[in-house]
Amino acid sequence: GIGDDYTLQVARTALAELPVGGKTDPRTRDRFWGDVVIQLEPGKDIPLPSVAPDMRILSYEVKPKIKLEFEKDGADNFFVRTDEPSAAGQYRLVFYCDADAGYFAPQLPAHRMLVRDVVAHTPPELRVPISPRVLAQANITLTKLGVDRDMDLGVSFNKLVGYFRAFQAGDIAHPTGDIYRDLCDSQKGVCRHRSFAFMVTALSLGIPTRFVENESHAFVEVWFPY
Repeated sequence: GIGDDYTLQVARTALAELPVGGKTDPRTRDRFWGDVVIQLEPGKDIPLPSVAPDMRILSYEVKPKIKLEFEKDGADNFFVRTDEPSAAGQYRLVFYCDADAGYFAPQLPAHRMLVRDVVAHTPPELRVPISPRVLAQANITLTKLGVDRDMDLGVSFNKLVGYFRAFQAGDIAHPTGDIYRDLCDSQKGVCRHRSFAFMVTALSLGIPTRFVENESHAFVEVWFPY
Protein backbone atom coordinates (compact mmCIF):
# COMPACT_ATOMS: atom_id res chain seq x y z
CA GLY A 1 0.00 0.00 0.00
CA ILE A 2 0.97 3.65 -0.48
CA GLY A 3 0.25 6.29 2.13
CA ASP A 4 -0.69 9.87 1.33
CA ASP A 5 2.92 10.83 2.17
CA TYR A 6 4.29 8.04 -0.07
CA THR A 7 5.15 5.74 2.83
CA LEU A 8 4.90 2.08 1.84
CA GLN A 9 3.25 -0.59 3.97
CA VAL A 10 1.92 -4.12 3.79
CA ALA A 11 -1.83 -3.72 3.43
CA ARG A 12 -2.76 -7.23 4.64
CA THR A 13 -0.53 -8.36 7.50
CA ALA A 14 -2.46 -11.50 8.52
CA LEU A 15 -0.38 -14.64 8.05
CA ALA A 16 -1.60 -17.73 6.19
CA GLU A 17 -0.03 -21.11 6.92
CA LEU A 18 1.76 -22.88 4.07
CA PRO A 19 1.91 -26.66 3.64
CA VAL A 20 5.28 -28.33 3.14
CA GLY A 21 5.68 -30.82 0.30
CA GLY A 22 4.44 -31.43 -3.22
CA LYS A 23 5.84 -32.42 -6.59
CA THR A 24 7.80 -30.06 -8.83
CA ASP A 25 7.85 -29.93 -12.64
CA PRO A 26 11.27 -28.85 -13.97
CA ARG A 27 9.61 -27.66 -17.19
CA THR A 28 7.59 -24.99 -15.42
CA ARG A 29 9.18 -24.62 -11.97
CA ASP A 30 12.71 -23.54 -11.03
CA ARG A 31 14.19 -25.24 -7.95
CA PHE A 32 16.38 -23.76 -5.22
CA TRP A 33 18.10 -24.57 -1.94
CA GLY A 34 17.91 -22.18 0.98
CA ASP A 35 20.44 -22.31 3.85
CA VAL A 36 19.97 -19.85 6.72
CA VAL A 37 20.68 -19.49 10.41
CA ILE A 38 17.60 -18.27 12.29
CA GLN A 39 16.99 -17.13 15.85
CA LEU A 40 13.84 -18.86 17.08
CA GLU A 41 11.52 -18.11 19.97
CA PRO A 42 8.36 -20.10 20.74
CA GLY A 43 5.37 -18.67 18.87
CA LYS A 44 7.36 -15.87 17.18
CA ASP A 45 7.18 -15.43 13.38
CA ILE A 46 10.67 -15.03 11.91
CA PRO A 47 11.17 -13.51 8.41
CA LEU A 48 12.44 -16.06 5.88
CA PRO A 49 14.21 -15.11 2.60
CA SER A 50 12.25 -16.16 -0.49
CA VAL A 51 12.95 -16.37 -4.22
CA ALA A 52 9.48 -15.52 -5.58
CA PRO A 53 5.92 -14.78 -4.38
CA ASP A 54 4.62 -18.30 -5.03
CA MET A 55 7.63 -20.12 -3.59
CA ARG A 56 6.72 -23.59 -2.29
CA ILE A 57 8.77 -25.32 0.39
CA LEU A 58 9.08 -28.93 -0.75
CA SER A 59 11.11 -30.19 2.21
CA TYR A 60 13.34 -28.95 5.00
CA GLU A 61 15.84 -29.99 7.64
CA VAL A 62 16.63 -28.06 10.79
CA LYS A 63 19.41 -28.53 13.34
CA PRO A 64 18.85 -28.98 16.23
CA LYS A 65 15.77 -30.90 15.08
CA ILE A 66 12.44 -29.22 15.79
CA LYS A 67 8.99 -28.91 14.19
CA LEU A 68 8.51 -25.76 12.11
CA GLU A 69 5.53 -24.01 10.55
CA PHE A 70 5.79 -21.80 7.44
CA GLU A 71 3.56 -18.83 6.64
CA LYS A 72 3.28 -15.74 4.44
CA ASP A 73 1.45 -12.41 4.60
CA GLY A 74 -0.67 -10.58 2.03
CA ALA A 75 2.45 -9.21 0.31
CA ASP A 76 3.95 -12.71 -0.03
CA ASN A 77 6.62 -12.15 2.63
CA PHE A 78 7.53 -15.54 4.08
CA PHE A 79 7.93 -16.44 7.75
CA VAL A 80 8.90 -19.48 9.82
CA ARG A 81 7.73 -20.29 13.35
CA THR A 82 7.96 -22.99 15.99
CA ASP A 83 5.38 -23.52 18.73
CA GLU A 84 7.50 -25.88 20.80
CA PRO A 85 7.92 -24.33 24.28
CA SER A 86 11.52 -25.52 24.60
CA ALA A 87 12.63 -23.91 21.32
CA ALA A 88 14.91 -20.91 21.77
CA GLY A 89 18.19 -19.88 20.22
CA GLN A 90 19.94 -20.35 16.91
CA TYR A 91 18.93 -23.05 14.45
CA ARG A 92 20.26 -23.88 11.00
CA LEU A 93 17.47 -24.31 8.45
CA VAL A 94 18.09 -25.90 5.04
CA PHE A 95 15.07 -25.97 2.76
CA TYR A 96 14.36 -27.21 -0.77
CA CYS A 97 11.91 -25.02 -2.67
CA ASP A 98 10.59 -24.17 -6.11
CA ALA A 99 8.93 -21.24 -7.89
CA ASP A 100 7.20 -20.50 -11.17
CA ALA A 101 9.90 -20.24 -13.85
CA GLY A 102 7.91 -17.44 -15.50
CA TYR A 103 8.75 -15.15 -12.58
CA PHE A 104 12.39 -15.02 -13.64
CA ALA A 105 11.89 -14.67 -17.40
CA PRO A 106 8.53 -12.93 -17.80
CA GLN A 107 6.86 -11.78 -21.01
CA LEU A 108 3.97 -9.48 -21.78
CA PRO A 109 0.70 -11.26 -22.66
CA ALA A 110 0.96 -12.73 -26.17
CA HIS A 111 -2.46 -11.44 -27.24
CA ARG A 112 -3.15 -7.74 -27.77
CA MET A 113 -4.41 -6.03 -24.65
CA LEU A 114 -5.13 -2.46 -23.56
CA VAL A 115 -4.11 -1.12 -20.17
CA ARG A 116 -7.78 -0.93 -19.18
CA ASP A 117 -8.09 -4.67 -19.89
CA VAL A 118 -5.46 -5.28 -17.20
CA VAL A 119 -7.44 -3.07 -14.81
CA ALA A 120 -10.63 -5.03 -15.55
CA HIS A 121 -8.98 -8.41 -14.90
CA THR A 122 -7.06 -7.45 -11.74
CA PRO A 123 -8.25 -9.60 -8.78
CA PRO A 124 -9.48 -7.69 -5.71
CA GLU A 125 -6.53 -8.71 -3.54
CA LEU A 126 -4.12 -6.99 -5.96
CA ARG A 127 -6.02 -3.71 -6.14
CA VAL A 128 -4.21 -0.97 -4.23
CA PRO A 129 -6.17 2.16 -3.23
CA ILE A 130 -4.37 5.34 -4.29
CA SER A 131 -5.08 8.61 -2.49
CA PRO A 132 -6.22 11.59 -4.62
CA ARG A 133 -3.00 13.46 -3.81
CA VAL A 134 -0.73 10.63 -4.97
CA LEU A 135 -2.90 9.99 -8.03
CA ALA A 136 -2.72 13.65 -9.04
CA GLN A 137 1.08 13.61 -8.94
CA ALA A 138 1.28 10.33 -10.85
CA ASN A 139 -1.05 11.69 -13.53
CA ILE A 140 1.43 14.51 -14.15
CA THR A 141 4.07 11.88 -14.95
CA LEU A 142 1.69 9.82 -17.10
CA THR A 143 0.67 12.91 -19.09
CA LYS A 144 4.33 13.82 -19.56
CA LEU A 145 5.02 10.34 -20.94
CA GLY A 146 1.87 10.30 -23.07
CA VAL A 147 0.50 7.17 -21.40
CA ASP A 148 -3.13 6.37 -20.53
CA ARG A 149 -5.44 3.39 -20.01
CA ASP A 150 -6.67 3.35 -23.62
CA MET A 151 -3.19 2.56 -24.94
CA ASP A 152 -1.81 -0.79 -26.01
CA LEU A 153 -0.32 -2.49 -22.95
CA GLY A 154 3.01 -3.26 -24.61
CA VAL A 155 3.50 0.30 -25.82
CA SER A 156 2.55 1.96 -22.54
CA PHE A 157 4.44 -0.49 -20.34
CA ASN A 158 7.63 -0.19 -22.37
CA LYS A 159 7.40 3.60 -22.18
CA LEU A 160 7.32 3.36 -18.39
CA VAL A 161 10.19 0.86 -18.30
CA GLY A 162 12.32 2.99 -20.64
CA TYR A 163 11.76 6.17 -18.64
CA PHE A 164 12.50 4.74 -15.19
CA ARG A 165 15.43 2.63 -16.32
CA ALA A 166 17.04 5.85 -17.55
CA PHE A 167 17.49 7.10 -13.97
CA GLN A 168 21.09 8.02 -13.12
CA ALA A 169 22.71 8.23 -9.69
CA GLY A 170 23.18 11.81 -8.55
CA ASP A 171 21.83 14.66 -6.48
CA ILE A 172 18.50 16.37 -7.16
CA ALA A 173 19.42 19.96 -8.04
CA HIS A 174 16.31 21.75 -6.79
CA PRO A 175 14.24 19.48 -4.52
CA THR A 176 10.66 20.56 -3.85
CA GLY A 177 10.02 18.28 -0.88
CA ASP A 178 7.70 15.98 -2.86
CA ILE A 179 9.93 12.90 -3.14
CA TYR A 180 7.97 11.27 -5.96
CA ARG A 181 7.78 14.45 -8.01
CA ASP A 182 11.48 15.19 -7.48
CA LEU A 183 12.54 11.69 -8.56
CA CYS A 184 10.34 11.64 -11.67
CA ASP A 185 11.27 15.11 -12.87
CA SER A 186 15.01 14.76 -12.29
CA GLN A 187 15.35 11.06 -13.26
CA LYS A 188 17.94 10.85 -10.49
CA GLY A 189 18.40 7.87 -8.19
CA VAL A 190 19.49 4.27 -7.88
CA CYS A 191 17.51 1.02 -7.84
CA ARG A 192 15.30 1.80 -4.84
CA HIS A 193 14.42 5.27 -6.16
CA ARG A 194 13.45 4.23 -9.69
CA SER A 195 11.61 1.17 -8.36
CA PHE A 196 9.59 3.29 -5.96
CA ALA A 197 8.76 5.90 -8.62
CA PHE A 198 7.87 3.22 -11.19
CA MET A 199 5.58 1.48 -8.71
CA VAL A 200 3.64 4.63 -7.83
CA THR A 201 3.23 5.49 -11.52
CA ALA A 202 2.21 1.99 -12.65
CA LEU A 203 -0.27 1.55 -9.80
CA SER A 204 -1.86 4.89 -10.66
CA LEU A 205 -2.21 3.72 -14.26
CA GLY A 206 -3.94 0.58 -13.00
CA ILE A 207 -1.14 -1.97 -13.46
CA PRO A 208 -0.64 -4.03 -10.26
CA THR A 209 2.94 -3.49 -9.08
CA ARG A 210 4.85 -4.25 -5.88
CA PHE A 211 8.10 -2.93 -4.45
CA VAL A 212 10.63 -5.61 -3.47
CA GLU A 213 13.73 -4.79 -1.42
CA ASN A 214 16.51 -6.57 0.42
CA GLU A 215 19.93 -5.59 1.76
CA SER A 216 21.55 -5.33 -1.68
CA HIS A 217 18.91 -4.47 -4.28
CA ALA A 218 15.40 -3.19 -5.00
CA PHE A 219 13.14 -4.01 -7.94
CA VAL A 220 9.45 -4.28 -8.81
CA GLU A 221 7.05 -7.13 -9.47
CA VAL A 222 4.37 -6.49 -12.10
CA TRP A 223 1.21 -8.60 -12.51
CA PHE A 224 -0.45 -9.22 -15.89
CA PRO A 225 -3.40 -11.48 -16.76
CA TYR A 226 -2.64 -14.36 -19.12
